[in-house]
Formats: sequence, structure tokens, C-alpha cells
Amino acid sequence: MSETYNVKDAVNLPLTGDALPRYEARAKVTGTARYAADESLAGTLHAVLVTTAEAAGSVSAIDTEKAQSVPGVRLILTHKNMPNLVEITPFFQGGAGQSGFRPLNGTEIRFSGQIVALAVAETLEAAQRAADLIKVSVDAASSVASMHTDDAPSPTQVPTQAFEPIEKGDIEAVLSSGTAIEAEYRTPNQHHNPIELWFTSAVWRNGGLTAYVPSQWVAGTRAALATAFELPISRVRVVSRFVGGAFGSKATVMNHTLIACAAARMLKAPVKMYVERDQMFTVGSMRAQTTHRLRVGVANGRLSALEHIEIGQTSTFDTFFMPGTEGTARMYDWQAIRASEHVVPTNVNTPGFMRAPPETPALFALESAVDEAAWAVGIDPLALRLASDAAEREPVNGLPWTSRSLRQCLETGAAEFGWSDWRPQTRAMRRGDWLHGYGLASAMYPVITAPATADLRVGSDLSATVLAAGHDMGQGAYTVCQQIVARELGLDPKRVAVELGDSDLPPNVVAGGSVQSASLGSAVLDGCRQIQRKLAERATGAGGTLEGADPATLEFAGGAISSGDRRVKIETVFEGIAFGVLEARGTWQPASVGIKSVRELYRSGTAKQVGLVTDDFARAAFGAQFVEVAVHALTGEVRVPRMVGAFAFGRILNARTARSQLEGGMIWGIGSVLHEVTEIDTRYARYINSDLGEYLVPVNADVVDLTALMIEEVDEHINPLGVKGVGEIGITGVNAAIANAVYHATGVRVRTLPLRMEQLI
Repeated sequence: MSETYNVKDAVNLPLTGDALPRYEARAKVTGTARYAADESLAGTLHAVLVTTAEAAGSVSAIDTEKAQSVPGVRLILTHKNMPNLVEITPFFQGGAGQSGFRPLNGTEIRFSGQIVALAVAETLEAAQRAADLIKVSVDAASSVASMHTDDAPSPTQVPTQAFEPIEKGDIEAVLSSGTAIEAEYRTPNQHHNPIELWFTSAVWRNGGLTAYVPSQWVAGTRAALATAFELPISRVRVVSRFVGGAFGSKATVMNHTLIACAAARMLKAPVKMYVERDQMFTVGSMRAQTTHRLRVGVANGRLSALEHIEIGQTSTFDTFFMPGTEGTARMYDWQAIRASEHVVPTNVNTPGFMRAPPETPALFALESAVDEAAWAVGIDPLALRLASDAAEREPVNGLPWTSRSLRQCLETGAAEFGWSDWRPQTRAMRRGDWLHGYGLASAMYPVITAPATADLRVGSDLSATVLAAGHDMGQGAYTVCQQIVARELGLDPKRVAVELGDSDLPPNVVAGGSVQSASLGSAVLDGCRQIQRKLAERATGAGGTLEGADPATLEFAGGAISSGDRRVKIETVFEGIAFGVLEARGTWQPASVGIKSVRELYRSGTAKQVGLVTDDFARAAFGAQFVEVAVHALTGEVRVPRMVGAFAFGRILNARTARSQLEGGMIWGIGSVLHEVTEIDTRYARYINSDLGEYLVPVNADVVDLTALMIEEVDEHINPLGVKGVGEIGITGVNAAIANAVYHATGVRVRTLPLRMEQLI
């Protein structure tokens, strides 16, 4: 079922929304914003996790005698006394669980850092002391935690029912008809490291469970906990009003939350538990290692063919993969395509979402290969991309794009950056001891939309409240909900309150994949339209100030409703309305999933999402990354003095928060290529830099001159707002653009990340 919206005329919001300050800014800087760990519960007990160093084998003994003798200890929880919980479905199978493995269900050890016990005591100090005294004996077995070592298992193709390999045209014939490059690219494990630690505070009252958990998905977490503890969904509440960073790491229900909730029920008292920083590297997910084997063809001055074999890391107990080839196969106007997905099982916890999950590694490979192809045939890398733009239709199925502004992004970004100064020789831009180089890459992120709901209340005093089980992780969700209501109903933004992050509010899907503003925003818009209709009926009805006016032509602005030269204050229209309040429940769902998906959202917290392709359209946001690097000729030190990104992602709801998202993504992109890697001691299958001292991220000195340009774009097929989502596109392509610039500066092609000094000497 096709969707078409007149987004220019139907919405009062401009294509680029006002740069209003963040709704929650004052609360955050004054410390009054309540995060999950800020909830105070009388009689709270404290819990500390115990994890194992071994990566494979089985627990042969656990000595808890000394731990239990610590004053104040209330419970030592191990596999021997862990209650049986109902299995919850992992997220990659349509549920909300982080993985399919429950560590305290038995003695088996699957990865280093696995939970083997929990100590609960009346004070945190007692719980920590007890955890230190628990002695776990493990019969160790051989293990491997990296797919990039000689002893790693061989890759296996993912089942075709999970991902159908992409085939188009005669790949061998097209590759042989021109110039082809063949290369392998590798990306490492990386971990999220949000400032706010993972946390769970659980309390049982009258047979019901309330959990305070930093979460990107309170509705899904609620449903999963209800399943695990065999409760009606109405007897579970999950609260996460603010999230102190997530990047995908707080999207699913992790085992530590299930364990903390179980301990609270056993003890009949609230239990509070932090996951310590080093434990966060193993208790939850991370960005998987990947290998990409590419062949890229060029003929007649344009890209002609792509073969992309993606191999991703999974755990020994889950078949997890993120299909980056879905995007690379549609990036350019390929005449022939062959793409497939493969996995390698390793002794790690199941990987998961990490900002732009498949696109960040996959576009490193593709955009590096495209750059290599340009150099191989002697074409300007920008010109090659422009000549190969799949402007009208995606190349796999021939579907039209809802909108595609890659060309505009490339051209606008190039002009701002000064790409015309690029020289077709390496090592040609030396300034003293520093070799300078230019690099570029295209950026892409699929549009993902999902069913959404929101309640809206508007009072006769011209105040309004939005209520939704959505989430704000710093991306500006509170603010854009406020702006939509204010602009649509003609209210003062300061009079619009927004409440998010509570599963008792109208449900929404996970705030990840750049899905929330497009989906929740459309539900808020629907609520506004319902309120508008109710006010319009009174204003234009018999005896109304605007009697006889066409309700469809009314304008809401400045606290009034207007039709031509007639105008009435909204307070006046409210006269006679019972209790002086109007309420509406806004709902929206992509046409291809139907209203049944909204009912499923209420029932289970999950609903079908619509992604890159539908029956009618291909849907994606696009951008272009331009980078200048400086590489020290003697030491190989790499600096990034200048970056320009240009992006098109439909309507820009708030210019300030959107630019913040883009800049944050670009900065993270610097880290993804130059800094971030989780180092593995391959002898023991163990992470060795699991803290913020050794896990490197960009700092102020690494970001000198950064510009994020936003290209206005009208999309009439995505949703009523014309919003595509901006949260993740900013990081995509940055790693390739920097690696390409390093090649231009030095003549050294780096295909394995992170890019380090020793690779350039």
C-alpha cells in the first residue's frame, strides 16, 4: 500500500525547524533530571555482579562460605539457586532480549566476563566485599574471541530465510568488461562506553514489578520482564525518563536486569545494581568484528559492478548478523551485484546495535574500495561517485526512491570543503614535516519507521502535555515533540510539557535506528490534528466566530485560530468544553504494516518496522563526508584538521539538535577509524582495555574544524512529517573518508582498522 503526503502544505512546521534550546537543558545542567539510578527506594539492598575470567568451559565449584559470612549479606545468587525464568526472545529474532543465553541457568561458560554470581547486601561495601570473596573454579576449555586469528572457525553463510543473497546481472562479465579492483577490509570490536553505567533498580509490590533501567525501549523491556516472570503486562512498569548515552547499548533487555529483578523478588526488598565499567565490556553487546571482501568494477567512467561478501562475528550460541550489504548494494547504480552475509562464531557475548550498526563497517569497505577504483582508472573520486549516482531508482529491484539527495550532498559538501584543490597525486600536498591529503566518502542510512502512539492534552489556559513511552538519550526527543505541538496548535513552546520514558505511557518501539522522531513525531502530529478538528468544529459551527469557514483552511498561530481576516482566541473556543480540557491519542503506522501493528505494540511492546525497501519504494537518508588529514612524515602521527559533512534527511525538526546529532556522529567517526578498538588477548580470549583510560576516544584536541551542512529535502512518501531520521547518518562514511585522505597524503592504503602510526611508517 503506497503512502503519499503533501508535507509542504499539510504541516505548519518549516522544512528547517527553529533551533530551540533543548527542552530538558536546565534540568540536566542543574542536576534535577532524574535518571534511572536517581530513584530513591526505601529499604534498598545493593547488588554486585561476579564475572569469570575464563572464556570457555564449565563451573566445577563455587565457594560462597566466606561471602555469606560478611555482615549484612542477604543473598548470594548462583546457578544453584537462580529461579527458573521463562525464556525471552532475542532481539534478532523479533523480541527484546540481548541474547539467547542465560548465564545462571547452568554451569556452562561461553565467554570471558560472563556472569557467574550475584552478591546482595544491606550496603554497597558489604556487597562488594562478598563479591570479592566468592571463589569460582572453572574447568577451562579452548576458546577463541576473535574472527581475525588463524584459529578462528571458518565463516558460514547465514540462512537464506534470514538474508537472501543479492544477485543482479552477470557479475563476472561486467567486471571483466572494464577495470576491477579486489580487496579485503577489516574492522575491529568496539564498545559503546556511555557515561551512564548500566543499572537496574527493581522493586516488587503487591505481586507487580517496577524496574528503573536506563533504556531505549521501555515498552519492549516491560513486555520481556512480563514474559520472564509470568506476569500480565499491566503488572510491570519500566521507568527511564532520561538516558545518559546509549548508542544502541541500552536497546535490549540484558541478563543483569533479569538477575536483579529475580533477586528483588526472592528477598522481598528493592535491589539496586550497577554494572561496573569493565563488566560493561562483556555483560552486554558491542560492535562485532567484520571482514569485507569486495570486487568493484569501473567501466566508461562510472562504477559498474559490486561483489560484497560480508563476514561478521557472532557468539557461539546465537546467529547474529547485521546486513551491511543491503545498503552497499543500493549505494550506486550498479549494473551487476553479488552480495552475501556470513558469520563466524566466537567466545564472546552476542554482538548488537552500535550507532549505525551495519553501515559504519560496511561503508568503510565500500567507500574505500570506490576510492581505490577511482585511483586505479585515474578518475577524480568525486567525479566517479557523481557519475554513478542511482538517482532515480535503487539498482537491486528497480524501486523508486522516496527522495535521494546524494548528488546535492556531494556537490554542496565539495564546494564548502574546497575539493577543487584536490590533486591527482599522492604525497603532493606537503607542508613542512606534514603530509596533507583530501578524502571523501558517501554516507547513507536507511529510513526505518514503526507504529507509534502518543497522548496529547490541551487546556483552556493554552497549556499542553505530550505523554509517550518514547525516549530521550540526548538526541532531542523532548524538544521536537514540544515543537510539533507548539507549531501545529499555535501555542507558546514554553507552555508545552513532554513526559517520556515510562512504560505506563502510550507505547512505542525502540528508540534506535533513527526511528523515533519520524514515528513518534507522526503520532504526536496525529494527536495535534485531532485537537485541531475538535477546536475547528466549535469555531466554525453555528454561533462560532468563524461560522461557515472551511475547517481545512484554518490557521493556528499565536494562540488564535484564523480564517482570512476573521480571528478567534483559542481560549474563547474552549468556553463550554467540559473541564476545559481536550484530549487525543495520536497514532501512526506505516501503511504497509497496518493498524494491527499498533495493537501488537500495546500487547507486546514490539511491532513490525519498515526499513530500506517496501513494495513501492526504497527509503534512505544520504550524505557526503569530506576530510583533510595531516600525517607526520617521520612519525606517522595522523591529525584531522578539517571535516565537512553535508546531509539530507527530509524535514529538519530542530536545526540545533539535528546539527548536534550530525557533529556527534562525525566526531565518533574519527574515533571509529583512528582511536577505537577493543584489544583482545588471544591467548585467553579476553578483553584487555576495558576502561576509559585504555579505550581511546576522540577528545577536544582531535576535533579542530568541523562543519555539518544540512540540505533541505522534501519527502512525500515517508510519513506525514517528511522526516527521515538523523541520529546515525553522521558517523557513516567518516572512517573511509579519513582512510582515503591518508592514502592521498602518504600513498599508503590502510584496509584494516584502527588506522595506526605503525601502518604508515
